[in-house]
Amino acid sequence: MPEYNARQFTADGFYCSGDLMRRHPSGNYVVEGRKKDLINRGGEKISAEEIENLILSHPAVQNVACVPVPDPNLGEKMCACVDPEAGNELVA
Repeated sequence: MPEYNARQFTADGFYCSGDLMRRHPSGNYVVEGRKKDLINRGGEKISAEEIENLILSHPAVQNVACVPVPDPNLGEKMCACVDPEAGNELVA
């Protein structure tokens, strides 16, 4: 989907996830929010915040961020980036 990719990627190849970030004085980046909070999966609008809250309800999860990723058939799909609590690990 060349037209979709042209909108989602910068000229130098970086993917635009829709996250709003700022650079901390330490040099690290901090996620401040999102330009959009809906992920369009095959025409169905999915709230990233609702899915994040569901995942956060698991006792082994410290933090999570759900972001859209390109999908050739559905347009977008959701990717959950999960940070487990100390001493826990995630298995697929």
